[in-house]
Amino acid sequence: MIGCIGEVKSPTDNSILGRNAFQLRSSSSGVTRTCEIQRTRLEDGQILDVINTPEFDFNAEAGLVVNETGKCINLAGDGVHTVLFILFLRTSISKEEQAAIHYFKKLFGTKISDYISVVYTRGDKLKDNDSLNHHLDCSCHEDLKEVLKMCGYRQVLFDNKT
Repeated sequence: MIGCIGEVKSPTDNSILGRNAFQLRSSSSGVTRTCEIQRTRLEDGQILDVINTPEFDFNAEAGLVVNETGKCINLAGDGVHTVLFILFLRTSISKEEQAAIHYFKKLFGTKISDYISVVYTRGDKLKDNDSLNHHLDCSCHEDLKEVLKMCGYRQVLFDNKT
């Protein structure tokens, strides 16, 4: 799980796990300081590990983000199966988010693109008859199109409220 400050990673992690496993609180700086793993057993018996990483905060000490994000590989004993890039539902990405993707690719190599999926939070903000594809087709900026193309258009809309 990767993202920038304010992208509600921990609530998304908790929704996936089905319980409040990761700390929730508002902050103008990153809440998550270290990599943390939480595990749940799915209904079919499979084990799901969710690793929460520090928010990319380019105002913070760069070494902290590098060291902690690198540790997530050690936590993933069976390897990383997917990397969820968390974004608020909108039609563009910020320069910080672009830099985070670039940084993550630099840290783990370009092959990481095969594992990245974009998760849009705040899906409850879509109008009743609107779909994610329609929302993006209407006004998606080139910066977001580039990220979607890079990750093979793997994307999902997530509603943390329900």
